[in-house]
Amino acid sequence: MSDTESVSIELPVHQAAQVRRIVEAGGAPDVSTYVSEAIQTRLDRDEALSELRHLFDRKGQKPSAEHLAWARNVLGVDHEGGQGS
Repeated sequence: MSDTESVSIELPVHQAAQVRRIVEAGGAPDVSTYVSEAIQTRLDRDEALSELRHLFDRKGQKPSAEHLAWARNVLGVDHEGGQGS
């Protein structure tokens, strides 16, 4: 028995179509796997950003613009909450 839970989500029509095209082209075994991997990527990014904030809070400092730019570059984020290209 697999350690999964069935969850129903709604996507904009263009996103659902794009995911299906990726799956049909062999980019993922199925839609569930594609979505699960995308969610894991976002969770990993959010956890890394949270840890970075925690480290700065512990030092009593705020990250500089340079620190944030570096972190966004490493994480592939072009702005707060957005994916890079």
